[in-house]
Amino acid sequence: MNELKSQVATCCRLLEASALIDFSGHVSCRVNDDIFLINSHGKSRLEVEPDDIVEARMDATAIQTGTRLPSETHIHSSIYQARKDVHAVAHLHSPAVISLSIARQPIFPAIFQGTLFADGIPIYKDARHVNTASRGNRLAMALGSAKVAVIRGHGSVVVADNVKALFFFSIYFEKRLIAFK
Repeated sequence: MNELKSQVATCCRLLEASALIDFSGHVSCRVNDDIFLINSHGKSRLEVEPDDIVEARMDATAIQTGTRLPSETHIHSSIYQARKDVHAVAHLHSPAVISLSIARQPIFPAIFQGTLFADGIPIYKDARHVNTASRGNRLAMALGSAKVAVIRGHGSVVVADNVKALFFFSIYFEKRLIAFK
């Protein structure tokens, strides 16, 4: 479990350094069918260390008493429950994706690495925080079998089968793939 916590913490720091998450972004990793790891609430994403990664249940509650989870933990729990193939989730607040989604323009892969997202880039149209189970479930349904979903005016969700792939998918989606149709 220490290795997974280290990977989640490193991913948080790298995504923050890449300007893809901010104080509200978060990264998680599935441990098993009942538990996932996620960065705790209240710590700068540039300073997240393995000790700041906490365990959560699939109902989006903390395992350890007194632990504060991110307000949008339901993003992660709902996706993990809907998609057994997903083992890592990131909620990004990336500027380019937010701008394109506000413009209400289709987003599509524009270069070679875009083949990672050939299964589509769905848009979840509710810009509110995904801080309830019902909103998390609707986002998971919108994501479907895709690797990424855009939350209009809010950010995006990227999923992968491991934390290292999650980091690369997140970078490819923001930095090299999106364009107007």
